[in-house]
Amino acid sequence: MPFNGMEEAMMTFNPYNINVEVNISNGTEYISNILSYKPLKDNLIGCHNFYPQKNAGLDYDFFIKATKLVKKHGIRTAAFVSSHYGTQGP
Repeated sequence: MPFNGMEEAMMTFNPYNINVEVNISNGTEYISNILSYKPLKDNLIGCHNFYPQKNAGLDYDFFIKATKLVKKHGIRTAAFVSSHYGTQGP
């Protein structure tokens, strides 16, 4: 069952300072919903999903657009980046 924004925000106040990582690959303003509940922003990070399947990555322009939606709020972002040269794979 998905969270509702308030739940992610509440999780950022955990006693262990564990980061709460949210999916930002959808390119929506869902981060604004989370921020409306006043999370501890230092414990919130947006990350693009990783699908270990060939041709399952995001289009570059969409990736940049989705990342900017989160970065404009001062939230750190991350992404899984594949390589053409690695020896490990799905």
